[in-house]
Amino acid sequence: MVYPRFYAFIVTFLLSIMYGWAQDYSDVDSVIVDNLIEERFFEAEELYEQNHHLLSPVNKISSEAKLLAAFRKFDQSNSKIKLLLEEYGENIDKNLKIELYKTLFFNIFESLNYEDYVWADKHFSDYIDQNPDNMTEDEVARCIADQDFVIRVLKKRIASLDMRIERTNTKEECLLKSDSELIIESDINGSSFNSLIDTGVQEYVLISSKTAKEIGLEYSNETMEINGEAKNVGSGILDSLRIGNLKIYNIPVSVIDFSLTNNLPDSLLQNKKFMGFLEKEKDRLRRPIIGLPLLLKIGKIQFDFTTNKVSFPERIESTEKFSFSKPNMFYSQGKIHVKSDLNNILTTLTVDTGAGGSFVDLSNAFYQKHKENLPIREKRIDTKKTINLTLHFHSVEPKTHYRYLKPPIFLVIPPKRTSVRINEDQFVEIGDATDYLTSKFARYDGVLGYSFIKDWGKVVLFDFDNMIFSTVE
Repeated sequence: MVYPRFYAFIVTFLLSIMYGWAQDYSDVDSVIVDNLIEERFFEAEELYEQNHHLLSPVNKISSEAKLLAAFRKFDQSNSKIKLLLEEYGENIDKNLKIELYKTLFFNIFESLNYEDYVWADKHFSDYIDQNPDNMTEDEVARCIADQDFVIRVLKKRIASLDMRIERTNTKEECLLKSDSELIIESDINGSSFNSLIDTGVQEYVLISSKTAKEIGLEYSNETMEINGEAKNVGSGILDSLRIGNLKIYNIPVSVIDFSLTNNLPDSLLQNKKFMGFLEKEKDRLRRPIIGLPLLLKIGKIQFDFTTNKVSFPERIESTEKFSFSKPNMFYSQGKIHVKSDLNNILTTLTVDTGAGGSFVDLSNAFYQKHKENLPIREKRIDTKKTINLTLHFHSVEPKTHYRYLKPPIFLVIPPKRTSVRINEDQFVEIGDATDYLTSKFARYDGVLGYSFIKDWGKVVLFDFDNMIFSTVE
């Protein structure tokens, strides 16, 4: 499920406590903390490697725990936090101590490590009951409420513990069914569907109520408030999902019906041509979506755009064919992000394979900061863009006008040195919708869409196990 409050809660604690750390740090400490606050993990990692010997034990271990979590080493991050709380608990600032517990719960939310959950729940409950740091009644009440909320979320997430993935001995691949989106063949509960692979969706699998009825899925309904709007969200368990050489059992699934007419102005509702376009889009909203949590469990996904095939290798036989082997992605707030270089400007982009019509979308805040080096095309362009389900789910109104950077633009995904030249027919968009996607919970600069991934290389690998986003040479 998508839990906006959970992620917002985690970020609020991170920001508040890290700003507190920065007040007492040395210059090096402050720079590292600033990078962690802004979730510039690669920069923070580089500084940490060069200056870790200058940090105090508490600051050193805290930085290590945050960096480990960003690269999806949740169990190792938890070990650091538990060590810190056990050995330095009496000397840790109250706010930092609470933040460490919250980060621990966040890691458990992702790793589903039951032993860590038992440890965190017991120790945090004891800390609240004993109140050695003299928290006020309001602070205690907030801690209890936050703990209860995290536990409720974890109980829902725990359903994925029964999920299992089986691999056949064959090298069976999926056929890509679209030139503009990552649509693949799939079998859900014995029925065939074309499913969308979407790294921007924070559900294991997302389906419509119509699809749920077709496959005989039983699910419970609850009303959730998302961005101030009440939405009916169903929860259930899929018996099986077959993609390529994988057969996956007992998968958590969310049932959500998208409405294409939410928040549309009357001018569009009365526009027959536009409403006709929406009518054609209805089938897209009924397609099953395979989201990031399931992709992370699968581990590795390889796209061969020369044969239009998708495969799910268990291991990579040799790293020699790949452009690099060091992590160049990080995980934060339920999304995958990649370090990049846009016209020699360091950029952090959210990787969203569901943004089918996007090459690169930049936030307006990032553009305003660097606009002297990012000229705009003189003529504004009207275009029909594929509806972004993530935007529509969050009730962001569609735009009819777009601003684009003036080509040529050069984008590099380090440490690969070869740049991708973005030309006249490959748009780098600037807009408020991108601001919503990139700034809702964290400070990222834009979105890297499927169109870039397809043009980046003939064969592209997502290795979520090692946090590598690479091309095959």
